[in-house]
Amino acid sequence: MPEGYTGATAWVQIQSILNSINHMLIFLVAAFFFVLARSLDFKDTAMHMFMTGTGFHVLIAQAMMSHSKVNPLTRWLSHRNKARFHAILQIVGGTMVLLGSLGKFSNKDVHFNTWHGRVGGAAAFGCAASIVGGFVNYFQPKFALKVMPPSELRFRHNLFGLLTFSLGMGA
Repeated sequence: MPEGYTGATAWVQIQSILNSINHMLIFLVAAFFFVLARSLDFKDTAMHMFMTGTGFHVLIAQAMMSHSKVNPLTRWLSHRNKARFHAILQIVGGTMVLLGSLGKFSNKDVHFNTWHGRVGGAAAFGCAASIVGGFVNYFQPKFALKVMPPSELRFRHNLFGLLTFSLGMGA
């Protein structure tokens, strides 16, 4: 082993490689959503797929990775600016998810009759709740701090955000 080589250095390199692979996969998914939706003229189901897919698979995924120390997009930002970047991506991605879901909901007469509809509806509801929870976690108003400490707010935000993201991926 070279001098100065540690297991921690290897772990950071592995994380960096995995992060790069993740970014490439996210880009490929985004390109696929765009090309497919464009080929279908961004109508009805194509717009639903584009909005919810781009919202969850691209923007919210990037937002979740924004706090990573090896993320090349945000590694130079301060913690506060990473939190701002995370919030912006979450709000834009969440809005796309909600608009895409509402668009599909308004175009159909029968709802939640498939697993995709049920899980997607739960993911959209969770997305709306996560946006509210994100605002509470970010601004930490006094009424929320009277109920629970900031560490619990962050834990709940992380837990429910991850569950909602998983539902979105499952839909």
